[in-house]
Amino acid sequence: MVIPSYNYARFLGDAIESVVRQVYERVEIVVVDDGSTDDTARVVGSYPAVKYVRQENQGLAAARNTGIRHATGEYVVFLDADDRLLPTALAAGVESLRDHPEAAFTWGRFRCIGGDGSPLDDTVPPSLPDDDPYRALLRMNHIVNPATVMYRREAIERIGGFDLDASVRASEDYDLYLRLASEYPICRHFETVVEYRKHDANMSADANLMLNAVLAVLTKQAHRANADPSHRAALREGVRFYRDLYAEQLLGQLRRDPRRLRDRGQAMRGMVAMLRYGPKWVGRRAIGRAGVAGSRIKRRLTAARVGTAEDVLAERSVSAVPVVVIRPPTGWIRLGVGELWDYRELLFFFVWRDLKVRYKQTLLGASWAILQPFFTMVVFSIFFGHLARIPSDGVPYPVFSFAALVPWTFFATGMTHASTSVVLHQGLIKKVYFPRLAIPIASVLAGVFDFMIAFAVLIGMQLFFGITPTGNVVWVPALFALALVTALGAALWFSALYVRYRDVQYLVPFIAQMWLFATPVAYPSSLLAEPWRTVYGLNPMAGVVEGFRWALLGTATAPGPMIAMSSIAAIGLLVGGAYFFRHMESSFADVV
Repeated sequence: MVIPSYNYARFLGDAIESVVRQVYERVEIVVVDDGSTDDTARVVGSYPAVKYVRQENQGLAAARNTGIRHATGEYVVFLDADDRLLPTALAAGVESLRDHPEAAFTWGRFRCIGGDGSPLDDTVPPSLPDDDPYRALLRMNHIVNPATVMYRREAIERIGGFDLDASVRASEDYDLYLRLASEYPICRHFETVVEYRKHDANMSADANLMLNAVLAVLTKQAHRANADPSHRAALREGVRFYRDLYAEQLLGQLRRDPRRLRDRGQAMRGMVAMLRYGPKWVGRRAIGRAGVAGSRIKRRLTAARVGTAEDVLAERSVSAVPVVVIRPPTGWIRLGVGELWDYRELLFFFVWRDLKVRYKQTLLGASWAILQPFFTMVVFSIFFGHLARIPSDGVPYPVFSFAALVPWTFFATGMTHASTSVVLHQGLIKKVYFPRLAIPIASVLAGVFDFMIAFAVLIGMQLFFGITPTGNVVWVPALFALALVTALGAALWFSALYVRYRDVQYLVPFIAQMWLFATPVAYPSSLLAEPWRTVYGLNPMAGVVEGFRWALLGTATAPGPMIAMSSIAAIGLLVGGAYFFRHMESSFADVV
Protein backbone atom coordinates (compact mmCIF):
# COMPACT_ATOMS: atom_id res chain seq x y z
CA MET A 1 0.00 0.00 0.00
CA VAL A 2 1.64 3.24 -1.19
CA ILE A 3 0.29 6.54 0.20
CA PRO A 4 1.88 9.65 -1.36
CA SER A 5 1.33 12.77 0.71
CA TYR A 6 2.06 16.45 0.23
CA ASN A 7 0.81 18.69 3.04
CA TYR A 8 -2.16 16.43 3.73
CA ALA A 9 -1.32 15.63 7.36
CA ARG A 10 -4.90 16.53 8.38
CA PHE A 11 -6.24 13.62 6.32
CA LEU A 12 -3.29 11.20 6.44
CA GLY A 13 -4.23 9.61 9.76
CA ASP A 14 -7.63 8.58 8.40
CA ALA A 15 -6.00 7.08 5.29
CA ILE A 16 -3.50 5.02 7.33
CA GLU A 17 -6.21 3.88 9.76
CA SER A 18 -8.32 2.66 6.84
CA VAL A 19 -5.43 0.45 5.72
CA VAL A 20 -4.74 -0.84 9.22
CA ARG A 21 -8.38 -1.96 9.51
CA GLN A 22 -8.23 -4.16 6.40
CA VAL A 23 -9.52 -7.73 6.76
CA TYR A 24 -6.65 -8.78 4.49
CA GLU A 25 -3.78 -8.91 6.95
CA ARG A 26 -0.62 -9.21 4.81
CA VAL A 27 -0.30 -5.48 4.17
CA GLU A 28 2.83 -3.35 3.85
CA ILE A 29 2.24 0.42 4.17
CA VAL A 30 4.66 2.86 2.55
CA VAL A 31 4.04 6.58 3.04
CA VAL A 32 5.99 8.79 0.63
CA ASP A 33 6.33 12.34 1.95
CA ASP A 34 6.76 14.48 -1.15
CA GLY A 35 8.49 17.39 0.61
CA SER A 36 5.63 18.31 2.94
CA THR A 37 5.97 21.31 5.24
CA ASP A 38 3.22 20.26 7.66
CA ASP A 39 3.07 17.52 10.32
CA THR A 40 3.17 14.57 7.93
CA ALA A 41 6.25 13.04 9.61
CA ARG A 42 4.65 13.31 13.07
CA VAL A 43 1.44 11.63 11.89
CA VAL A 44 3.35 8.72 10.34
CA GLY A 45 5.53 8.43 13.44
CA SER A 46 2.53 7.34 15.48
CA TYR A 47 2.35 4.18 13.36
CA PRO A 48 5.58 2.19 13.98
CA ALA A 49 4.72 -0.45 11.34
CA VAL A 50 4.47 2.14 8.55
CA LYS A 51 7.54 2.66 6.34
CA TYR A 52 8.20 6.40 6.00
CA VAL A 53 10.10 7.71 2.95
CA ARG A 54 10.79 11.40 2.46
CA GLN A 55 11.90 13.07 -0.77
CA GLU A 56 12.15 16.57 -2.15
CA ASN A 57 8.95 17.75 -3.77
CA GLN A 58 8.83 16.12 -7.23
CA GLY A 59 5.15 15.59 -7.83
CA LEU A 60 2.65 12.77 -7.49
CA ALA A 61 4.06 10.52 -10.23
CA ALA A 62 7.58 10.62 -8.78
CA ALA A 63 6.24 9.94 -5.28
CA ARG A 64 4.37 6.88 -6.52
CA ASN A 65 7.43 5.58 -8.35
CA THR A 66 9.40 6.01 -5.12
CA GLY A 67 6.74 3.99 -3.32
CA ILE A 68 7.02 1.20 -5.91
CA ARG A 69 10.78 1.02 -5.36
CA HIS A 70 10.34 0.66 -1.60
CA ALA A 71 7.43 -1.80 -1.80
CA THR A 72 8.08 -5.53 -1.67
CA GLY A 73 4.58 -6.97 -2.15
CA GLU A 74 3.23 -8.70 -5.25
CA TYR A 75 0.32 -6.25 -5.52
CA VAL A 76 0.28 -2.46 -5.19
CA VAL A 77 -2.51 0.02 -4.42
CA PHE A 78 -1.96 3.79 -4.50
CA LEU A 79 -4.13 5.55 -1.94
CA ASP A 80 -4.25 9.34 -1.98
CA ALA A 81 -3.67 10.73 1.51
CA ASP A 82 -7.12 12.35 1.60
CA ASP A 83 -9.05 9.18 0.68
CA ARG A 84 -9.99 6.09 2.71
CA LEU A 85 -10.16 2.37 1.98
CA LEU A 86 -13.12 0.28 3.07
CA PRO A 87 -12.26 -2.79 5.20
CA THR A 88 -12.68 -5.37 2.42
CA ALA A 89 -10.91 -3.35 -0.27
CA LEU A 90 -7.61 -5.23 -0.41
CA ALA A 91 -9.24 -8.64 -0.01
CA ALA A 92 -11.53 -7.91 -2.98
CA GLY A 93 -8.62 -6.79 -5.16
CA VAL A 94 -6.41 -9.76 -4.28
CA GLU A 95 -9.25 -12.21 -4.94
CA SER A 96 -9.98 -10.61 -8.31
CA LEU A 97 -6.34 -10.75 -9.45
CA ARG A 98 -5.99 -14.34 -8.27
CA ASP A 99 -9.10 -15.24 -10.27
CA HIS A 100 -7.55 -13.51 -13.32
CA PRO A 101 -3.82 -14.33 -13.23
CA GLU A 102 -3.35 -12.81 -16.68
CA ALA A 103 -4.63 -9.35 -15.65
CA ALA A 104 -2.25 -6.44 -14.98
CA PHE A 105 -4.73 -4.70 -12.71
CA THR A 106 -8.26 -4.82 -11.37
CA TRP A 107 -10.59 -2.14 -10.07
CA GLY A 108 -13.90 -1.73 -8.28
CA ARG A 109 -16.38 0.87 -7.11
CA PHE A 110 -15.97 3.97 -4.99
CA ARG A 111 -18.26 6.23 -3.05
CA CYS A 112 -17.87 9.89 -2.18
CA ILE A 113 -17.50 11.56 1.19
CA GLY A 114 -17.31 15.22 2.13
CA GLY A 115 -14.31 17.06 3.47
CA ASP A 116 -15.39 16.18 7.02
CA GLY A 117 -15.79 12.49 6.17
CA SER A 118 -19.58 12.52 6.00
CA PRO A 119 -21.08 10.31 3.27
CA LEU A 120 -22.36 11.79 0.03
CA ASP A 121 -25.07 10.07 -1.97
CA ASP A 122 -23.27 9.41 -5.24
CA THR A 123 -21.76 5.91 -5.39
CA VAL A 124 -20.34 5.24 -8.84
CA PRO A 125 -20.30 1.72 -10.33
CA PRO A 126 -17.40 0.74 -12.59
CA SER A 127 -18.33 0.49 -16.24
CA LEU A 128 -16.58 -1.17 -19.14
CA PRO A 129 -18.92 -0.59 -22.07
CA ASP A 130 -16.75 -2.42 -24.56
CA ASP A 131 -15.28 -5.87 -25.01
CA ASP A 132 -11.92 -4.18 -25.74
CA PRO A 133 -10.71 -2.55 -22.47
CA TYR A 134 -8.11 -0.42 -24.24
CA ARG A 135 -10.71 0.96 -26.64
CA ALA A 136 -13.09 1.68 -23.76
CA LEU A 137 -10.40 3.61 -21.90
CA LEU A 138 -9.58 5.64 -24.99
CA ARG A 139 -13.18 6.82 -25.00
CA MET A 140 -13.21 7.78 -21.32
CA ASN A 141 -11.37 7.11 -18.08
CA HIS A 142 -14.31 5.27 -16.56
CA ILE A 143 -12.18 4.03 -13.64
CA VAL A 144 -12.21 7.61 -12.29
CA ASN A 145 -10.72 7.03 -8.81
CA PRO A 146 -7.12 5.66 -8.76
CA ALA A 147 -7.41 4.08 -5.31
CA THR A 148 -9.98 1.59 -6.63
CA VAL A 149 -7.20 -0.01 -8.69
CA MET A 150 -4.94 -2.84 -7.50
CA TYR A 151 -1.92 -3.49 -9.73
CA ARG A 152 0.53 -6.31 -10.14
CA ARG A 153 3.79 -4.62 -9.19
CA GLU A 154 5.65 -6.64 -11.83
CA ALA A 155 3.41 -5.23 -14.62
CA ILE A 156 4.04 -1.64 -13.52
CA GLU A 157 7.78 -2.19 -13.35
CA ARG A 158 7.85 -3.74 -16.83
CA ILE A 159 6.39 -0.61 -18.44
CA GLY A 160 8.58 1.75 -16.44
CA GLY A 161 6.16 2.98 -13.77
CA PHE A 162 4.39 6.34 -13.86
CA ASP A 163 5.40 8.78 -16.58
CA LEU A 164 7.27 11.80 -15.15
CA ASP A 165 6.50 13.96 -18.18
CA ALA A 166 5.14 17.26 -16.86
CA SER A 167 2.54 17.38 -19.68
CA VAL A 168 0.57 14.48 -18.17
CA ARG A 169 0.67 15.80 -14.60
CA ALA A 170 -2.78 15.32 -13.00
CA SER A 171 -3.58 12.44 -15.39
CA GLU A 172 -0.72 10.08 -14.58
CA ASP A 173 -3.19 7.37 -13.58
CA TYR A 174 -5.08 7.58 -16.87
CA ASP A 175 -1.77 7.35 -18.73
CA LEU A 176 -0.80 4.24 -16.77
CA TYR A 177 -4.19 2.57 -17.36
CA LEU A 178 -3.86 3.05 -21.11
CA ARG A 179 -0.27 1.83 -21.26
CA LEU A 180 -1.11 -1.31 -19.28
CA ALA A 181 -4.39 -2.00 -21.10
CA SER A 182 -2.58 -1.79 -24.44
CA GLU A 183 -0.13 -4.50 -23.34
CA TYR A 184 -2.00 -6.74 -20.90
CA PRO A 185 -5.54 -7.93 -20.10
CA ILE A 186 -7.28 -6.14 -17.24
CA CYS A 187 -10.25 -7.11 -15.09
CA ARG A 188 -12.68 -5.62 -12.58
CA HIS A 189 -14.83 -6.54 -9.62
CA PHE A 190 -17.96 -4.97 -8.18
CA GLU A 191 -16.99 -4.32 -4.57
CA THR A 192 -17.12 -0.75 -3.23
CA VAL A 193 -13.57 -0.31 -1.99
CA VAL A 194 -12.78 3.40 -1.62
CA GLU A 195 -14.23 6.52 -0.04
CA TYR A 196 -13.22 9.48 -2.21
CA ARG A 197 -13.03 12.72 -0.27
CA LYS A 198 -14.31 15.77 -2.17
CA HIS A 199 -12.99 19.14 -0.97
CA ASP A 200 -11.80 22.45 -2.39
CA ALA A 201 -8.17 21.35 -2.71
CA ASN A 202 -8.90 18.47 -5.12
CA MET A 203 -6.60 18.68 -8.14
CA SER A 204 -9.49 17.81 -10.45
CA ALA A 205 -11.12 21.16 -9.62
CA ASP A 206 -8.56 22.82 -11.93
CA ALA A 207 -10.33 22.26 -15.24
CA ASN A 208 -7.61 23.92 -17.31
CA LEU A 209 -4.89 21.69 -15.82
CA MET A 210 -6.99 18.54 -16.21
CA LEU A 211 -7.91 19.35 -19.81
CA ASN A 212 -4.33 19.87 -20.94
CA ALA A 213 -3.13 16.79 -19.06
CA VAL A 214 -5.77 14.40 -20.38
CA LEU A 215 -5.31 15.60 -23.96
CA ALA A 216 -1.54 15.05 -23.59
CA VAL A 217 -2.24 11.51 -22.40
CA LEU A 218 -4.48 10.78 -25.40
CA THR A 219 -1.99 12.37 -27.80
CA LYS A 220 0.68 9.96 -26.54
CA GLN A 221 -1.60 7.06 -27.51
CA ALA A 222 -2.12 8.28 -31.10
CA HIS A 223 0.72 6.22 -32.59
CA ARG A 224 -0.72 3.03 -31.13
CA ALA A 225 -4.39 3.83 -31.70
CA ASN A 226 -3.85 4.72 -35.36
CA ALA A 227 -2.88 1.12 -36.08
CA ASP A 228 -6.48 -0.01 -35.53
CA PRO A 229 -9.51 1.79 -37.04
CA SER A 230 -11.70 1.14 -34.00
CA HIS A 231 -9.00 2.44 -31.65
CA ARG A 232 -8.50 5.49 -33.84
CA ALA A 233 -12.23 6.25 -33.72
CA ALA A 234 -12.29 5.72 -29.95
CA LEU A 235 -9.37 8.13 -29.54
CA ARG A 236 -11.21 10.83 -31.48
CA GLU A 237 -14.30 10.20 -29.40
CA GLY A 238 -12.25 10.54 -26.20
CA VAL A 239 -10.72 13.83 -27.31
CA ARG A 240 -14.17 15.24 -28.11
CA PHE A 241 -15.54 14.01 -24.79
CA TYR A 242 -12.85 15.66 -22.68
CA ARG A 243 -12.87 18.88 -24.65
CA ASP A 244 -16.59 19.21 -24.06
CA LEU A 245 -16.34 18.07 -20.44
CA TYR A 246 -13.72 20.54 -19.26
CA ALA A 247 -14.92 23.44 -21.40
CA GLU A 248 -18.30 22.89 -19.77
CA GLN A 249 -16.69 22.79 -16.33
CA LEU A 250 -14.76 26.02 -16.98
CA LEU A 251 -17.95 27.77 -18.06
CA GLY A 252 -19.76 26.48 -15.00
CA GLN A 253 -17.02 27.74 -12.70
CA LEU A 254 -17.18 31.22 -14.20
CA ARG A 255 -20.96 31.31 -13.92
CA ARG A 256 -20.85 30.13 -10.32
CA ASP A 257 -17.95 32.36 -9.21
CA PRO A 258 -17.39 35.45 -11.43
CA ARG A 259 -14.64 36.57 -9.03
CA ARG A 260 -12.31 34.18 -10.86
CA LEU A 261 -12.13 36.82 -13.58
CA ARG A 262 -10.27 39.12 -11.17
CA ASP A 263 -7.24 36.84 -11.37
CA ARG A 264 -6.05 37.90 -14.81
CA GLY A 265 -3.72 34.94 -15.30
CA GLN A 266 -6.34 32.37 -14.29
CA ALA A 267 -9.02 34.11 -16.33
CA MET A 268 -6.81 34.27 -19.40
CA ARG A 269 -5.87 30.60 -19.18
CA GLY A 270 -9.50 29.63 -18.74
CA MET A 271 -10.75 31.73 -21.64
CA VAL A 272 -8.00 30.47 -23.95
CA ALA A 273 -8.90 26.88 -23.08
CA MET A 274 -12.59 27.55 -23.68
CA LEU A 275 -11.96 29.20 -27.05
CA ARG A 276 -9.50 26.50 -28.08
CA TYR A 277 -11.32 23.38 -26.95
CA GLY A 278 -14.96 24.31 -26.40
CA PRO A 279 -16.16 26.87 -28.92
CA LYS A 280 -19.64 25.42 -29.03
CA TRP A 281 -20.10 26.10 -25.30
CA VAL A 282 -18.94 29.68 -25.75
CA GLY A 283 -21.37 30.07 -28.65
CA ARG A 284 -24.26 28.66 -26.66
CA ARG A 285 -23.43 31.00 -23.79
CA ALA A 286 -23.53 33.98 -26.16
CA ILE A 287 -26.82 32.82 -27.63
CA GLY A 288 -28.24 32.39 -24.14
CA ARG A 289 -27.27 35.97 -23.26
CA ALA A 290 -28.99 37.19 -26.42
CA GLY A 291 -32.21 35.56 -25.26
CA VAL A 292 -32.65 33.27 -28.25
CA ALA A 293 -31.49 30.02 -26.68
CA GLY A 294 -33.92 27.14 -26.84
CA SER A 295 -34.78 24.72 -24.08
CA ARG A 296 -32.12 22.29 -25.26
CA ILE A 297 -29.39 24.90 -24.88
CA LYS A 298 -30.74 25.92 -21.50
CA ARG A 299 -30.62 22.37 -20.22
CA ARG A 300 -27.09 21.96 -21.48
CA LEU A 301 -25.87 25.18 -19.86
CA THR A 302 -27.57 24.21 -16.61
CA ALA A 303 -25.49 21.03 -16.61
CA ALA A 304 -22.40 23.24 -16.64
CA ARG A 305 -22.92 24.01 -12.97
CA VAL A 306 -21.40 20.68 -11.97
CA GLY A 307 -18.42 21.38 -9.73
CA THR A 308 -15.71 18.94 -10.79
CA ALA A 309 -14.86 16.48 -13.53
CA GLU A 310 -15.52 13.56 -11.16
CA ASP A 311 -19.13 14.70 -10.87
CA VAL A 312 -19.66 14.71 -14.65
CA LEU A 313 -17.72 11.48 -15.16
CA ALA A 314 -19.71 9.86 -12.39
CA GLU A 315 -23.00 10.92 -13.96
CA ARG A 316 -21.93 9.70 -17.38
CA SER A 317 -20.55 6.44 -15.98
CA VAL A 318 -23.82 5.81 -14.17
CA SER A 319 -25.88 6.71 -17.22
CA ALA A 320 -23.77 4.34 -19.35
CA VAL A 321 -24.74 1.41 -17.12
CA PRO A 322 -28.43 0.43 -17.05
CA VAL A 323 -29.88 0.50 -13.52
CA VAL A 324 -31.96 -2.63 -13.11
CA VAL A 325 -34.39 -3.05 -10.22
CA ILE A 326 -35.21 -6.74 -9.82
CA ARG A 327 -38.63 -7.43 -8.37
CA PRO A 328 -40.72 -10.61 -8.12
CA PRO A 329 -42.92 -10.93 -11.22
CA THR A 330 -46.66 -10.45 -10.91
CA GLY A 331 -49.16 -11.80 -13.39
CA TRP A 332 -47.84 -12.90 -16.77
CA ILE A 333 -44.08 -13.26 -17.06
CA ARG A 334 -42.56 -10.44 -19.11
CA LEU A 335 -40.28 -11.54 -21.93
CA GLY A 336 -38.02 -8.50 -21.46
CA VAL A 337 -37.46 -7.82 -25.17
CA GLY A 338 -36.78 -4.15 -24.43
CA GLU A 339 -34.19 -5.08 -21.83
CA LEU A 340 -32.57 -7.43 -24.32
CA TRP A 341 -32.28 -4.52 -26.75
CA ASP A 342 -30.61 -2.42 -24.05
CA TYR A 343 -27.98 -5.16 -23.75
CA ARG A 344 -27.50 -5.55 -27.51
CA GLU A 345 -23.78 -4.76 -27.26
CA LEU A 346 -23.36 -7.64 -24.82
CA LEU A 347 -25.29 -9.87 -27.22
CA PHE A 348 -22.99 -8.92 -30.10
CA PHE A 349 -20.00 -9.61 -27.86
CA PHE A 350 -21.33 -13.10 -27.06
CA VAL A 351 -21.81 -13.79 -30.77
CA TRP A 352 -18.29 -12.64 -31.61
CA ARG A 353 -16.79 -14.66 -28.78
CA ASP A 354 -18.70 -17.82 -29.81
CA LEU A 355 -17.34 -17.43 -33.33
CA LYS A 356 -13.77 -17.06 -32.10
CA VAL A 357 -14.05 -19.99 -29.71
CA ARG A 358 -15.73 -22.20 -32.31
CA TYR A 359 -12.81 -22.07 -34.74
CA LYS A 360 -9.96 -21.50 -32.29
CA GLN A 361 -7.15 -24.04 -32.70
CA THR A 362 -8.93 -25.82 -35.57
CA LEU A 363 -6.97 -27.09 -38.54
CA LEU A 364 -9.56 -26.19 -41.18
CA GLY A 365 -11.19 -23.23 -39.43
CA ALA A 366 -14.31 -21.86 -41.11
CA SER A 367 -14.05 -24.56 -43.81
CA TRP A 368 -16.12 -26.75 -41.52
CA ALA A 369 -19.11 -24.58 -42.40
CA ILE A 370 -18.83 -26.01 -45.93
CA LEU A 371 -17.45 -29.48 -45.29
CA GLN A 372 -20.21 -30.68 -42.98
CA PRO A 373 -23.15 -30.12 -45.36
CA PHE A 374 -21.02 -30.94 -48.40
CA PHE A 375 -19.98 -34.42 -47.28
CA THR A 376 -23.49 -35.10 -46.03
CA MET A 377 -24.68 -34.19 -49.53
CA VAL A 378 -22.17 -36.63 -51.03
CA VAL A 379 -23.44 -39.46 -48.81
CA PHE A 380 -27.08 -38.66 -49.58
CA SER A 381 -26.36 -38.47 -53.31
CA ILE A 382 -24.75 -41.91 -53.32
CA PHE A 383 -27.24 -43.79 -51.17
CA PHE A 384 -30.52 -41.93 -51.68
CA GLY A 385 -30.00 -40.40 -55.11
CA HIS A 386 -28.02 -43.13 -56.94
CA LEU A 387 -28.87 -46.37 -55.17
CA ALA A 388 -32.38 -45.75 -53.79
CA ARG A 389 -33.41 -43.61 -56.81
CA ILE A 390 -35.37 -41.20 -54.66
CA PRO A 391 -36.97 -38.49 -56.87
CA SER A 392 -35.59 -34.96 -56.69
CA ASP A 393 -38.37 -32.87 -58.28
CA GLY A 394 -36.61 -32.68 -61.65
CA VAL A 395 -33.32 -31.15 -60.46
CA PRO A 396 -29.94 -32.90 -60.03
CA TYR A 397 -29.94 -34.71 -56.70
CA PRO A 398 -26.67 -33.19 -55.34
CA VAL A 399 -27.95 -29.61 -55.55
CA PHE A 400 -31.44 -30.81 -54.50
CA SER A 401 -30.08 -32.20 -51.21
CA PHE A 402 -27.53 -29.44 -50.66
CA ALA A 403 -30.24 -26.75 -50.94
CA ALA A 404 -31.95 -28.46 -48.01
CA LEU A 405 -28.80 -29.20 -46.01
CA VAL A 406 -27.67 -25.55 -45.87
CA PRO A 407 -30.67 -24.29 -43.80
CA TRP A 408 -30.90 -27.61 -41.95
CA THR A 409 -27.27 -27.47 -40.83
CA PHE A 410 -27.79 -23.92 -39.57
CA PHE A 411 -30.83 -25.05 -37.56
CA ALA A 412 -29.30 -28.24 -36.15
CA THR A 413 -25.97 -26.61 -35.23
CA GLY A 414 -27.67 -23.65 -33.54
CA MET A 415 -30.02 -25.88 -31.56
CA THR A 416 -27.22 -28.21 -30.44
CA HIS A 417 -24.76 -25.49 -29.40
CA ALA A 418 -27.40 -23.38 -27.68
CA SER A 419 -28.78 -26.27 -25.65
CA THR A 420 -25.68 -26.28 -23.40
CA SER A 421 -24.92 -22.56 -23.57
CA VAL A 422 -26.51 -21.52 -20.26
CA VAL A 423 -24.61 -24.12 -18.27
CA LEU A 424 -21.35 -23.17 -20.00
CA HIS A 425 -21.87 -19.58 -18.78
CA GLN A 426 -22.62 -20.58 -15.18
CA GLY A 427 -19.69 -18.54 -13.80
CA LEU A 428 -21.07 -15.39 -15.39
CA ILE A 429 -24.67 -16.11 -14.38
CA LYS A 430 -23.73 -16.46 -10.71
CA LYS A 431 -21.82 -13.16 -10.59
CA VAL A 432 -23.57 -10.47 -12.63
CA TYR A 433 -27.04 -9.61 -13.86
CA PHE A 434 -27.88 -9.45 -17.55
CA PRO A 435 -30.76 -10.85 -19.65
CA ARG A 436 -30.15 -14.61 -19.70
CA LEU A 437 -31.99 -14.82 -23.02
CA ALA A 438 -28.87 -13.33 -24.60
CA ILE A 439 -26.91 -16.54 -24.07
CA PRO A 440 -28.87 -19.03 -26.22
CA ILE A 441 -29.76 -16.31 -28.74
CA ALA A 442 -26.06 -15.54 -29.23
CA SER A 443 -25.27 -19.23 -29.74
CA VAL A 444 -27.83 -19.44 -32.52
CA LEU A 445 -26.81 -16.15 -34.16
CA ALA A 446 -23.18 -17.27 -34.27
CA GLY A 447 -24.27 -19.83 -36.87
CA VAL A 448 -25.31 -17.09 -39.32
CA PHE A 449 -21.67 -16.77 -40.37
CA ASP A 450 -21.51 -20.49 -41.24
CA PHE A 451 -24.80 -20.23 -43.11
CA MET A 452 -23.55 -17.38 -45.29
CA ILE A 453 -20.44 -19.34 -46.29
CA ALA A 454 -22.43 -22.49 -47.10
CA PHE A 455 -25.05 -20.43 -48.95
CA ALA A 456 -22.35 -18.97 -51.22
CA VAL A 457 -21.27 -22.53 -52.07
CA LEU A 458 -24.90 -23.40 -52.82
CA ILE A 459 -25.14 -20.54 -55.33
CA GLY A 460 -21.94 -21.82 -56.93
CA MET A 461 -23.42 -25.31 -57.23
CA GLN A 462 -26.54 -23.88 -58.86
CA LEU A 463 -24.47 -22.17 -61.51
CA PHE A 464 -22.37 -25.31 -61.99
CA PHE A 465 -25.50 -27.38 -62.71
CA GLY A 466 -26.91 -24.65 -64.97
CA ILE A 467 -29.82 -23.72 -62.70
CA THR A 468 -30.69 -20.06 -63.11
CA PRO A 469 -32.25 -18.38 -60.05
CA THR A 470 -35.80 -17.15 -60.58
CA GLY A 471 -37.65 -14.20 -59.12
CA ASN A 472 -38.67 -16.40 -56.19
CA VAL A 473 -35.18 -15.88 -54.74
CA VAL A 474 -36.50 -12.73 -53.02
CA TRP A 475 -38.21 -15.05 -50.52
CA VAL A 476 -34.90 -16.48 -49.28
CA PRO A 477 -34.44 -13.88 -46.45
CA ALA A 478 -37.95 -14.60 -45.17
CA LEU A 479 -37.32 -18.35 -45.30
CA PHE A 480 -34.04 -17.90 -43.47
CA ALA A 481 -35.87 -15.85 -40.83
CA LEU A 482 -38.26 -18.80 -40.44
CA ALA A 483 -35.29 -21.13 -39.90
CA LEU A 484 -33.84 -18.66 -37.38
CA VAL A 485 -37.13 -18.48 -35.45
CA THR A 486 -37.33 -22.27 -35.36
CA ALA A 487 -33.75 -22.62 -34.14
CA LEU A 488 -34.28 -19.98 -31.46
CA GLY A 489 -37.47 -21.64 -30.26
CA ALA A 490 -35.86 -25.07 -29.93
CA ALA A 491 -32.75 -23.54 -28.36
CA LEU A 492 -34.74 -21.77 -25.65
CA TRP A 493 -36.59 -24.95 -24.70
CA PHE A 494 -33.53 -27.18 -24.55
CA SER A 495 -31.16 -24.65 -22.92
CA ALA A 496 -33.64 -24.10 -20.07
CA LEU A 497 -34.25 -27.82 -19.64
CA TYR A 498 -30.53 -28.60 -19.65
CA VAL A 499 -29.98 -26.43 -16.57
CA ARG A 500 -32.20 -28.73 -14.52
CA TYR A 501 -31.89 -32.01 -16.40
CA ARG A 502 -28.44 -32.90 -17.69
CA ASP A 503 -29.94 -35.77 -19.70
CA VAL A 504 -30.70 -33.15 -22.34
CA GLN A 505 -27.11 -33.25 -23.57
CA TYR A 506 -27.72 -36.85 -24.68
CA LEU A 507 -31.25 -36.19 -25.88
CA VAL A 508 -30.61 -33.26 -28.21
CA PRO A 509 -28.28 -35.07 -30.69
CA PHE A 510 -30.82 -37.91 -30.87
CA ILE A 511 -33.68 -35.47 -31.48
CA ALA A 512 -31.63 -33.68 -34.16
CA GLN A 513 -31.02 -36.99 -35.92
CA MET A 514 -34.68 -37.99 -35.82
CA TRP A 515 -35.74 -34.49 -36.88
CA LEU A 516 -33.43 -34.74 -39.91
CA PHE A 517 -35.23 -37.80 -41.21
CA ALA A 518 -38.62 -36.27 -40.37
CA THR A 519 -37.73 -33.29 -42.58
CA PRO A 520 -37.71 -33.54 -46.40
CA VAL A 521 -33.95 -33.14 -46.72
CA ALA A 522 -33.11 -36.40 -48.48
CA TYR A 523 -36.51 -36.70 -50.19
CA PRO A 524 -39.14 -34.29 -51.59
CA SER A 525 -42.37 -33.46 -49.77
CA SER A 526 -44.15 -33.97 -53.10
CA LEU A 527 -44.28 -37.67 -52.21
CA LEU A 528 -47.15 -36.69 -49.91
CA ALA A 529 -50.58 -35.82 -51.28
CA GLU A 530 -52.71 -32.97 -50.02
CA PRO A 531 -53.89 -32.27 -47.38
CA TRP A 532 -51.11 -34.27 -45.69
CA ARG A 533 -48.44 -32.16 -47.36
CA THR A 534 -49.85 -29.04 -45.69
CA VAL A 535 -50.14 -30.85 -42.35
CA TYR A 536 -46.49 -31.84 -42.81
CA GLY A 537 -45.77 -28.15 -42.36
CA LEU A 538 -46.31 -28.56 -38.61
CA ASN A 539 -42.66 -29.50 -38.75
CA PRO A 540 -41.32 -25.94 -39.16
CA MET A 541 -38.18 -27.09 -40.92
CA ALA A 542 -40.25 -28.83 -43.59
CA GLY A 543 -41.56 -25.47 -44.79
CA VAL A 544 -38.03 -23.98 -44.63
CA VAL A 545 -36.44 -26.76 -46.68
CA GLU A 546 -39.14 -26.91 -49.32
CA GLY A 547 -39.22 -23.12 -49.46
CA PHE A 548 -35.47 -22.95 -50.13
CA ARG A 549 -35.77 -25.46 -52.99
CA TRP A 550 -38.70 -23.60 -54.51
CA ALA A 551 -37.04 -20.19 -54.21
CA LEU A 552 -33.58 -21.23 -55.43
CA LEU A 553 -34.07 -24.24 -57.67
CA GLY A 554 -37.50 -23.42 -59.13
CA THR A 555 -39.19 -26.70 -58.18
CA ALA A 556 -42.65 -26.95 -59.68
CA THR A 557 -44.90 -27.05 -56.63
CA ALA A 558 -45.10 -23.83 -54.61
CA PRO A 559 -45.17 -24.79 -50.90
CA GLY A 560 -47.25 -21.78 -49.82
CA PRO A 561 -49.73 -23.62 -47.52
CA MET A 562 -46.89 -25.67 -46.01
CA ILE A 563 -44.82 -22.55 -45.30
CA ALA A 564 -47.83 -20.86 -43.70
CA MET A 565 -48.35 -23.87 -41.43
CA SER A 566 -44.61 -23.94 -40.62
CA SER A 567 -44.65 -20.24 -39.77
CA ILE A 568 -47.47 -20.75 -37.27
CA ALA A 569 -45.67 -23.70 -35.72
CA ALA A 570 -42.34 -21.84 -35.55
CA ILE A 571 -43.85 -18.77 -33.88
CA GLY A 572 -45.61 -21.02 -31.36
CA LEU A 573 -42.33 -22.84 -30.68
CA LEU A 574 -40.49 -19.53 -30.16
CA VAL A 575 -43.10 -17.85 -27.95
CA GLY A 576 -43.56 -20.99 -25.88
CA GLY A 577 -39.81 -21.44 -25.55
CA ALA A 578 -39.32 -17.81 -24.52
CA TYR A 579 -41.96 -17.99 -21.78
CA PHE A 580 -40.65 -21.34 -20.57
CA PHE A 581 -37.09 -19.99 -20.47
CA ARG A 582 -38.17 -16.91 -18.52
CA HIS A 583 -40.15 -19.11 -16.11
CA MET A 584 -37.09 -21.28 -15.43
CA GLU A 585 -34.66 -18.35 -15.39
CA SER A 586 -35.27 -17.43 -11.76
CA SER A 587 -33.67 -20.69 -10.59
CA PHE A 588 -30.69 -20.74 -12.97
CA ALA A 589 -28.15 -19.32 -10.51
CA ASP A 590 -29.22 -21.81 -7.81
CA VAL A 591 -29.36 -24.92 -9.98
CA VAL A 592 -26.63 -24.41 -12.56
